[in-house]
Amino acid sequence: MSERIALTTLNDRAAKREQQLFTDRFLDVCNLYADRPSVIEAGSRVYCYRELLERASAIASELRQRGVAREQIVGISVAKSFDYVASFIGTWLAGAAFLPLDAGLPHDRLRHMIEESECQTVLVEPSNAHQFERFQVALVVLSPGMAEKPGWEPAKLKPSDLAYVIFTSGSTGKSKGVLVEHRGIVSFLDAQMEAFQLKASSRSLFYLSTAFDASISDMGTALLSGAALCIEEDVASLTAPQFASLVREREITHMDIPPSLLKMLDPAAMPDSLETIIIGGEACPLEVARRWAARVRLVNVYGPTESTVCTSLGVCDAATWTRALIGQPLPGVTYRVLDDQLQSVGDGTPGELFIGGIQLARGYLNRPELDALKFLKPEDERLYRTGDLVCRHADGEIEFLGRTDRQVKVRGMLVAPEEVEARLQEHAAVTRAAVVTRPWLAGSAGREVLVAFVAGESLEALALRAHLAERLPRWMLPQHYELLDEMPLTVTGKVDLGLLKQRTLNRAARFNASSSPVSPAGVRDVLRGIFCDVLALPDLSDEDNFFDLGGDSFAVIETAAAAEANGLKVSPALLVSHPTVNGLVTALSSLGSTNSTNKEAAGGMSCDQLRGDVERLCQPLLTGSARDGRHEKPKTIFLTGATGFLGSRMLAEMLKRTDARIYCLVRSASVEVARERIVQALCAHTALTSQCVQRIIPLCGSIAKPSFGLDKAVWNELSDNVDTIFHCAANVNVVVPYQGLRAANVEGTLEVARLMWAGRNKSLHYASTLSVFVATDRNKGVALESDDLSETEWVFGGYAQTKWASEVLLRRLSPFLGPVSFYRFGLITGDTVNGASAPRDFFSFFVRGVKAMGCVPPVDETLAIDITPIDFAAAAMAGIALSVSDSATYHIANPVSLKLRDLLRNMRDCGVALDEVTAEQFLARLKNAGAAEAAASLALCRSLCDQSSFDRLRSMDLFQATGITFDTTNTTHALAGSSLSCPPPSDQLIQLYLSHELAR
Repeated sequence: MSERIALTTLNDRAAKREQQLFTDRFLDVCNLYADRPSVIEAGSRVYCYRELLERASAIASELRQRGVAREQIVGISVAKSFDYVASFIGTWLAGAAFLPLDAGLPHDRLRHMIEESECQTVLVEPSNAHQFERFQVALVVLSPGMAEKPGWEPAKLKPSDLAYVIFTSGSTGKSKGVLVEHRGIVSFLDAQMEAFQLKASSRSLFYLSTAFDASISDMGTALLSGAALCIEEDVASLTAPQFASLVREREITHMDIPPSLLKMLDPAAMPDSLETIIIGGEACPLEVARRWAARVRLVNVYGPTESTVCTSLGVCDAATWTRALIGQPLPGVTYRVLDDQLQSVGDGTPGELFIGGIQLARGYLNRPELDALKFLKPEDERLYRTGDLVCRHADGEIEFLGRTDRQVKVRGMLVAPEEVEARLQEHAAVTRAAVVTRPWLAGSAGREVLVAFVAGESLEALALRAHLAERLPRWMLPQHYELLDEMPLTVTGKVDLGLLKQRTLNRAARFNASSSPVSPAGVRDVLRGIFCDVLALPDLSDEDNFFDLGGDSFAVIETAAAAEANGLKVSPALLVSHPTVNGLVTALSSLGSTNSTNKEAAGGMSCDQLRGDVERLCQPLLTGSARDGRHEKPKTIFLTGATGFLGSRMLAEMLKRTDARIYCLVRSASVEVARERIVQALCAHTALTSQCVQRIIPLCGSIAKPSFGLDKAVWNELSDNVDTIFHCAANVNVVVPYQGLRAANVEGTLEVARLMWAGRNKSLHYASTLSVFVATDRNKGVALESDDLSETEWVFGGYAQTKWASEVLLRRLSPFLGPVSFYRFGLITGDTVNGASAPRDFFSFFVRGVKAMGCVPPVDETLAIDITPIDFAAAAMAGIALSVSDSATYHIANPVSLKLRDLLRNMRDCGVALDEVTAEQFLARLKNAGAAEAAASLALCRSLCDQSSFDRLRSMDLFQATGITFDTTNTTHALAGSSLSCPPPSDQLIQLYLSHELAR
């Protein structure tokens, strides 16, 4: 078998690609798509190719006028934006090479990059120009009025011309600049566009930092394929739910993200628009790759900076992805696997990967000695020595095994621990330093962190972090600092890195290891430690904001569980309201001084406060006389939530039971995509005919916007034609407070009321929740359908508060609107046929969390959960809506609740190993729990806590059917004679649910 592992060698096709230049291809695309909108979308601004070319030409002509010549290096200090894209293209049109310069880098690192590269000109934004005035460079400020100079012409580039310089972390303790030429850029972009299946209708999210050379792939593939490049400010700081919402709202089809982000996201939460995800820069956990490969086209890319971004790629297969494969070499690239003597190794034998071909960099900037070490010619072919240990298998696949040196990837960025160590040892008090990546818990397969072990005198972790922050980029800073009296050494006198990777980290100052209550003096240290541990950050300041540091809903749940395990009374609501260590300390101190449970700290809102908010919203509509509704079979329906778990089922029921035209409100930028999302949601549980699809009228908008974001003509059409409204949409989140959900859930309901109030008479069917009882101070006894909520005093949790307020709002306005029917649902669970549940179903989350914990605390015999299958819930609502003429309230819940003991018995019958432990032992296991385990523990707050603790954590309570009976008199009467009844939670049904969840 050939020693070369190559998809193709330097053949004629590759040679032709070598002659192609990005600027030539870009100009061709500009001619093809000159005025087509959306080549770049930056926030609310949309740019076409003509605008991009005009801006890039203006920048190029300005650089030429200032004397910038071929091969000169131009710095770009511009935030990720339309202007950044125009700047890199403009630099190439001028014949120069570009150097990304992040203005947020430490001064010493910026100075090193500028001086090392002999950069004399920097493109800057007006906002950061002052930061470069201290350097000896000419500044070109990108003003809005910059225009193309007359008479200039784009430079005639050669494939061998320098394209860009990227500085990477250096193993010698000094960052190094990599010189990359134009010759391999179009070649790898062509291969990527084909593999990613990018086309002119695609929408690609620009996620990666411009300091990362893979950003050239993000920009280049979108620009040369005609796709839209979507740029969002601070996208990297979004929480997982916020990121999923962004992908949905921008209708992203393609995105290139690091595996560290991928594993934080839920495939089921992603919109139907998403087609392809590209991962690279670091190894992706195999189970994460398989999970996502079952949902989208997942492409794994590989390539060092020294070989022009990407040299191989492969599509992950959900069934067969059991090895960390790096894919097949791209056209024009050769791979060789060599041993220490630079001899080829056979299949199945590990060796170091060497790369040859047209994509090799020119070399390192001013580092001939490093060129000699890394760019070799063992057999008259120039090869780059990657330092990556791989194994070629008999099937031709190449598996990544690790590094032959100490370089690591942290959040997708290459870090040489030696450089971090060198900067640490510049500190006067440090005698020796070692930096390694390792699991936070020794011997664990959990989250990897960058840890600095430091020996010296009078050391402080915060001082060391501050010292490094002045010298290194933020992404290179260790996440933990371990202070040692003496560094462990091997018999040869070298630092024992293996021992450091297994050493138990000192967490006493960060995270109390005792389950006994924390002393007041230790609260601050414990909270700071919990923040650091959950967010995987270095020691932070007491004023750092939890959410600014990357906290999301899952992180809130983890933090609350960790706090509970350490004796601190931190509810999710308290953390959301006080997202800093100082704020939490003050809040906890205040609670302690009152010696009682503070309902507001537990996430409660008084009903007087909620009624006041509702009254202010209602005022504009409290006019006119009482209105009658329409009770005949619907002819024209308006439905919200058509792509949701309940809403899509309601749409299917209405298509099956009526001949009505159905307007469906969907968050989408185009009617075509909206229709596709609706159809996909329907096809998940029903068969469709073309006649059914023709009756669906997609509307692009959002319940959180005035008039749903619809223009006046569409609003008037709805007002005049719709006779029936089904309002099923809502933002469901057990962590976000009232104000965070108010726009979608309460103001959205107000917009529904405005639609009823306008035009012809209509009837409304509103999907509510039994949380308007179980999440209040009236969560015992019998919850009557006739209860209008007027006796409630407190409601806990933002979601329940918004649904309670929405009911009160509609009841207040109903005389002026027409008939309104309320459907209070219990816990909606999976389908009775296939067990499929909602993507973020809390019941499913609990099951997976308990399985991960591997244990349960003592079981309270009274704990019970409502089980209301989705197919029954939707059919019941539809049947009642079409058969009953009077306005009323209906409870759609299971008359038989599922006991926790029966759920656990069924889990064991399904093969889940669950130990029985004490409550204290269960809480102790939570000290390092992930989100699912943490959610499981908080869902058991009735069993693990006293009454005051339950009040504090009740927004996470899953067993809300405990001690309460749901009156279903109206529902039973309305469904009489229909043969429709809620199936009991039999072992067969529960095991169907479990088989579906445990297989995820």
